[in-house]
Amino acid sequence: MWVELIGELDHHTAKGIGEKIDLEILMRRPREVCIDFDKLEFMDSSGLAVIMGRRRLCQQNGMSISVANLHGSIRKVLMMSGLQKYVKIKENSYEIY
Repeated sequence: MWVELIGELDHHTAKGIGEKIDLEILMRRPREVCIDFDKLEFMDSSGLAVIMGRRRLCQQNGMSISVANLHGSIRKVLMMSGLQKYVKIKENSYEIY
């Protein structure tokens, strides 16, 4: 399942985005969830909580999770957090499809 984030992911939007992704995960039951950051313009630390919450849901349901197209300050925030220890990071388009 491909999840494309667009615009901003901050404390104002994180809860709603997380709930929408959870609903889709539980309805579709995919083997893998990939969160695409290509069109995300801004993210604060609440974005990390969105990723880790979806990671927990995927683990509980035998699914894998990854992130793709990290860039700029978003990449910096996620890499400094140690995200790569918990979630697969897809670096190029060959890994995405």
